[in-house]
Amino acid sequence: MAREILQTINTSFKEHPTKTMQKNKGQQGFSLIELLIVVAIIGIIAAIAIPNLLASRRAANESSAQANMRVVTSAEATFSSTNNGTYADQDALQGAGLIDTSLQAALDTGTATAKSGYNYGIEADANGYLVTAQPTNGTGVTATGNRDFQTDQSGVLFSKPSVADDGADFPTTVGAAGGVGDAGTPTNGWSVVGGVAAAATPTPAPAQ
Repeated sequence: MAREILQTINTSFKEHPTKTMQKNKGQQGFSLIELLIVVAIIGIIAAIAIPNLLASRRAANESSAQANMRVVTSAEATFSSTNNGTYADQDALQGAGLIDTSLQAALDTGTATAKSGYNYGIEADANGYLVTAQPTNGTGVTATGNRDFQTDQSGVLFSKPSVADDGADFPTTVGAAGGVGDAGTPTNGWSVVGGVAAAATPTPAPAQ
């Protein structure tokens, strides 16, 4: 009896490797051509999807920038109506509870805290204010936005195509030449958001 059990066990060990080898012989892997085709398909999908994804991100950043500019416009109007017509910087607006701390930090040019791919700036005095927004990267594949924005106490939002290192196009003070505060007629390619292009110079009144 014991001899029969040992023979059965021995036979099982001998047959198992053979069956395994026969099973493996029936399996086939991917050929090099098949792998190259798969890689090519993945590359095509990526080439289509990635630019669209980046464009969507830029559009979302621009929408966020416009929304932030309008929040500041509303905050400045509220502040002015309750403070004898004067305007305020980011700290005073936040102190009055009119903007949150994240927008306050973004508007503080000293900290250079970007918000949703945009850098912001604000200048304010007793007579008006000027808010600017510029993509942290305005050109190339990694651009965070395609347009710069600026607005002032008129409440009109202006934009222009963003180019590399074009911060000089922004006025540095309220009412500076070429800025929104300059009689409401910005130059250097600025146009009204959602409206017609702004003229480079004011149109003279017709002679009487």
